[in-house]
Amino acid sequence: MKIEISFIGEVMLGREIGKSYTKNNHQIVDDLIKKKLVNSDFVFANLEAPVVRETDESDIMTFIAKPESLSQVDFIDGFSLANNHINDDGTKGILETISNLKEYGFLWNGFYEEKYEPLIVEKNNIKCAIICCTDVLNKEISDADLKLNLLWIDDVLVDEKIKQYKSNGYIVLLYVHGGIMFSRFPNPLFRNVLHSKMDQGVDSIITVHPHVLGCTEEYKGKPIFYSLGDFIMDGHSDRRREAAIIKLVINKDGVSSFELTPTIITNELKTVMPSEKRNKKILKSWTSTSLKLEKNKNNYDEFYKKAFRKEILLHVFSTLEYQIKNKSFIEVVITLLTRFKDFKNMGRWMIKDTSKMRNNLEDKSML
Repeated sequence: MKIEISFIGEVMLGREIGKSYTKNNHQIVDDLIKKKLVNSDFVFANLEAPVVRETDESDIMTFIAKPESLSQVDFIDGFSLANNHINDDGTKGILETISNLKEYGFLWNGFYEEKYEPLIVEKNNIKCAIICCTDVLNKEISDADLKLNLLWIDDVLVDEKIKQYKSNGYIVLLYVHGGIMFSRFPNPLFRNVLHSKMDQGVDSIITVHPHVLGCTEEYKGKPIFYSLGDFIMDGHSDRRREAAIIKLVINKDGVSSFELTPTIITNELKTVMPSEKRNKKILKSWTSTSLKLEKNKNNYDEFYKKAFRKEILLHVFSTLEYQIKNKSFIEVVITLLTRFKDFKNMGRWMIKDTSKMRNNLEDKSML
């Protein structure tokens, strides 16, 4: 007896994705991926943008999608709304997003009124509770009219629900939005927080937010998946266009196994299966990153300081390579001029000790 739940990372249907879909009405996700996902009992993702009728994305850091784009992701069953972009359209955007998700038949989690409850998936007498929370937010939610609370990873409710549902025989899964952007390795403080949740009984943790594909860590015999990458996004580097589907096979005792399936985003902004060569490369990166974490787990703070600098260098080089490979000389020059602040921030990150930080959102760079 088992249940299979597939998790994917960032689903951002605004910005260039939204413009391209509106203009060309093109398919955002390839049929091969949809076919694979619909074989799961449940599919869950992070909705990295409010979904509203009237949109204003004049700011490059603002993600806002239109409701009709939800028809392109109908293979997904539920979304986490606990992320740093969900209030990019303010309070009204959060409320309208929830209304539109209900209209299109999606489940959601991460906000609550008075009493938080996880999203429940049940089949074959196996009960799973998915708790959705965040560790980052772009701007404070201060509108008293919202009458909804965002679930934070440090909220005592998270600990209470872990214990409650474990004691009632549920398999508890934690879906967390947090970490340092553009790093495949989790920063030490964030990693320690996740370990503490596992100590309380969580069966597996899935994280999103760094916008690159990360790695797996086995902690006390249970898997933590650090950063599933951008499943649907318009990032301007090959690193940001690689992601993975994690399918958990769950029995009454917990996660018995998992399967990782790489995906990529094409220049036409369509999520597809990679070529055999690219697939092997992505899997090799995931495996080698996981092995490095395991090898250095006893001196992880010092390892991370050096590894993070390399991660940022890789990200800058990948961004430049992508621009040169896919754009004209004039377009590359314009990008360098208009995104100079972002490149400058990359340099700042390299000399900053991010091992002492939970996230680096204050720089707000999105190369």
